[in-house]
Amino acid sequence: MAAPIFNAFNNLKIRTLGFIVIGFVLGSGAIFIGSSVLTSSKIGEAQSLWTKYKADTSPKALALNSIVEHVGYGGMIHHFKNYVLRKDAPRIAKFQISAGAAMAALDRYANTAPNADEKAALDAIRKTVAVYSQKIAVVSGLAAEGKTAREIDQTVKISDKAAIAGIATLTDAVRSGREDGAGATKTELVKGLRDGFGYGGMIHQFKNYVLRQDAPRIEKVRKAMSGLRATIERYRASGVDEKEEKALSDIAGVIDAYGAGLAKVEELAGSGLTPEQIDKQVKVNDGPALKGLATLV
Repeated sequence: MAAPIFNAFNNLKIRTLGFIVIGFVLGSGAIFIGSSVLTSSKIGEAQSLWTKYKADTSPKALALNSIVEHVGYGGMIHHFKNYVLRKDAPRIAKFQISAGAAMAALDRYANTAPNADEKAALDAIRKTVAVYSQKIAVVSGLAAEGKTAREIDQTVKISDKAAIAGIATLTDAVRSGREDGAGATKTELVKGLRDGFGYGGMIHQFKNYVLRQDAPRIEKVRKAMSGLRATIERYRASGVDEKEEKALSDIAGVIDAYGAGLAKVEELAGSGLTPEQIDKQVKVNDGPALKGLATLV
């Protein structure tokens, strides 16, 4: 009687051991598969980060960002328009520094083996910067003669079309050089913010509206503001730290201030006030936005 019981007990132990072994094998397999998936995910994430890092630090991307920075918001066009409006002599030096920095950035891009289209774009931008550099002396002379901002603006109007098209060509070239699937990098998003603010963008159109009070320009300013806000949200969606969030909030605050200023200019346009008088009423502190853009670089 004891033997059957003993055999049954052995069979039970064998079956239990078998289940344990099977469970161990299945568990090990699951762990291995899970580890493989996790490892693959981490490798994919690392590759994506590396791809974006390469795009962010490419000589062309960095040079283009510098070009846009120095010709636009807080740079050449910003100082030129403010000098026409305010005729403050110290601004000439600020303009010259920005124009020189823009030329240096153009030279850096020229050293990245550009193709024929890029070379033509660089030439167009360089020529426009040179024209502005010549015209700043004309503005200075007219200001010394006591000419008004409106009179000066009409005398020194410059076509920006070729340079704006040139920047667009360089932007396309940098984007096409990015590896597939890389997505917009933070460098590109900062460049997008500088585009939206600067040359051909919000500040350029806003200052021209103060000078000329031409109603169709209002929509151009609003469109630039809308694009800036969208770019801020894209930057946030890419993941930001505390410093970046503060920078973005400060930039957004300056956009809002220009929005209020635009409404004020609309109200004052046609009131008989001169551009100089309107400018004094709608001055905006650009410091927080310029500091924010520098933080994001």
